[in-house]
Amino acid sequence: MKKVGQFFFISIILLCLFSCKKNNSSSQPKITSTWTFKGVVDTGMALSVQDNINFKYAINGQAKSISLNFYSAIKQSRIFYVSDTLTDSTKCTLKIDNGNGQIYSYVGNPADKINATLANYTIKFDFTNITVSSGTDTQSVSGNLAFPSLY
Repeated sequence: MKKVGQFFFISIILLCLFSCKKNNSSSQPKITSTWTFKGVVDTGMALSVQDNINFKYAINGQAKSISLNFYSAIKQSRIFYVSDTLTDSTKCTLKIDNGNGQIYSYVGNPADKINATLANYTIKFDFTNITVSSGTDTQSVSGNLAFPSLY
């Protein structure tokens, strides 16, 4: 009788192990981004997100990048005004590294804005013709950047 119990126990374990097949072929949708700077359109995937406050998108082995920083965590869709400093929760900063060590910072119109849309644990930033400068070189940047979100 003891052997019948052991056989039954082992049979149940084997049945559970082999009947529970996990399917790893389903994939999460990839979050891609596009931005245009100096007439060059770059497309790729987000590099980092820190607590829904700091966002970075990079290409070319992380040499060329665009960074968006916010005063506090983004928890809902809204419009942010681009600024050179973070003074309150309505503002954000934007910086670009051109990949050659030249950093471009925002110097544009106080009405320049970034539209942040938050849905399904993804945050998207849309902006057009935001003025940035590095020394005497002034350029505009536009983009549709998407990142995974905590909310």
